[in-house]
Amino acid sequence: MNKKIANATEITIDNIHFKSKLEAKCYTLLKEAGLNFEYEKVTIELLPGFRPTFKLFEVYKKGTMERRLTKTGKQPMVRSISYTPDFVWHDNVSKLIIIETKGYRNDVYPYKKKLLFRYLDRYYENTRQEVYFFEPVNVTTLKQTIEIIKNILKNEKT
Repeated sequence: MNKKIANATEITIDNIHFKSKLEAKCYTLLKEAGLNFEYEKVTIELLPGFRPTFKLFEVYKKGTMERRLTKTGKQPMVRSISYTPDFVWHDNVSKLIIIETKGYRNDVYPYKKKLLFRYLDRYYENTRQEVYFFEPVNVTTLKQTIEIIKNILKNEKT
């Protein structure tokens, strides 16, 4: 059982390990439609890591407030925030399509989604590529997503 996603059942298809049945179904439907999306191949850095310049005090051992430094006497690093969409398709010229299957939204997802939207907005401003974000939550919305994507790509060819 997948402990990161509530009630998710992991499944493997075509030697690809999916974290949920919904992701696996999305892959199957995309494949049947002839759409070649990459599964969890792209990781986007939403906020880069950094070493704070301010003096950081935190509750440390046994509830005492202490200045936090590494063993070398430096401020500790604040890790970056990254996001790996479920499925990505891009042609490196005009379009970027992201599909994020969401049966269950954990408590962090709304914040990462907002950061992702800001990232995608800036991506569009810098590249002028059309950006599409889909968030299907069940098989019905997966099928609707695929039909919309087929229409987007069909209109590109004409």
